[in-house]
Parts: sequence; C-alpha cells; structure tokens
Amino acid sequence: MLKNAWGAVEDRKFEEIEIVDLCDEDEVIKSWDDFIHTHHYSYQTFLQQQ
Repeated sequence: MLKNAWGAVEDRKFEEIEIVDLCDEDEVIKSWDDFIHTHHYSYQTFLQQQ
C-alpha cells in the first residue's frame, strides 16, 4: 500500500525519506530501495550508552 501511495521512485527525484530502523545500512537500503532515489538518504547510528 505504501508503494502505491508513494509512487515511482523515478518520479521523486528531489525527495528524501527518513526511516527509523535498527538494521545495518546495507539491510535498510535493500529493504527500502523502492523508496530511496539514488543517493538521497543518510544513515546514522545511535549507540546506546549503559
């Protein structure tokens, strides 16, 4: 449903999406590839301190 509402990634050249996910960067890119236009994303990790 989200893919249908979002539309084709090629039509969204100037958009950037923020995704909260606990997986490593490669996994996130692979699973959200239909929503990320080329290099229009950034990836950050937040280490939990104990």
